[in-house]
Amino acid sequence: MASPLTPKLPFLLPALIAWIEDNSCTPMLVSQVDVPGVSIPEGYAKDGIITFNVSSRAVQGFVVDAEAVCFGARFGGRHFDVRLPLASLRAIFAREHPKDSGVSLIGEARECAKASVADEQAEPVRKKGPPKLRLVD
Repeated sequence: MASPLTPKLPFLLPALIAWIEDNSCTPMLVSQVDVPGVSIPEGYAKDGIITFNVSSRAVQGFVVDAEAVCFGARFGGRHFDVRLPLASLRAIFAREHPKDSGVSLIGEARECAKASVADEQAEPVRKKGPPKLRLVD
């Protein structure tokens, strides 16, 4: 049986941001704040949601991995390191064209959350002792 595919979101998100910026627009990322692992500055969320400008000019060190989106940004003139688990992401859109560019990430975020739970529940791989190597002439 083939192993399950990895989540698409870590690959799709940078591509969507690049597409929005290639169209001379500002990528805006929407996140739910009550998901475990969210690290954001206090006082910027509204109704459990926060929206970030994730353009290359607005953030530093933007990284997407299999678990989270991380970047540095300024809030009220102070630097803050943001961490958004993939399961917290809700949408991405271009600020200048929100209706024409919006992409819901809810299904992809659920996929990432399921993959994370499956990884935690999987049995660890057990090694069968040291490798058996021999020198071949």
